[in-house]
Amino acid sequence: MKDANNLVIDCSFAIPFFLQDESAIKTAEVFEQSFDKKINLIVPSLWYYEIHNVLKTATKRNRIDKEDVRQAMGLIKNLPVDSINFLPDEYELIFELSKDFDLSFYDASYLFLCGIKKAPIASRDKKLLVACERSGIQLF
Repeated sequence: MKDANNLVIDCSFAIPFFLQDESAIKTAEVFEQSFDKKINLIVPSLWYYEIHNVLKTATKRNRIDKEDVRQAMGLIKNLPVDSINFLPDEYELIFELSKDFDLSFYDASYLFLCGIKKAPIASRDKKLLVACERSGIQLF
């Protein structure tokens, strides 16, 4: 797949697809394109932890039932994404980004990933989007 088709997605962009009370039209379109191999989704490995934690919290708050969680986990498991593990030295760079842009370390990892992959970002996190824009990262 061409690098031009890469797209970094964060949890805030992906999770509405799994929660019926949130709008997910764009997310559904992106997921469909990834299954059709028209777009290559890239995430830091922590993305899986974030997604599953949101599902756990949504279950606790009765925003999603057990069957929907089971289906969501099946889709997450089969969603064609490239999960990136960072090298120990890269954590220092991510830490600096988190300080420079006043982001959580988690969010800074998405910014860093966009930079090294030269990929745009799909997010609903306003603070992360501002940091990406300031860094010259294309917004989806």
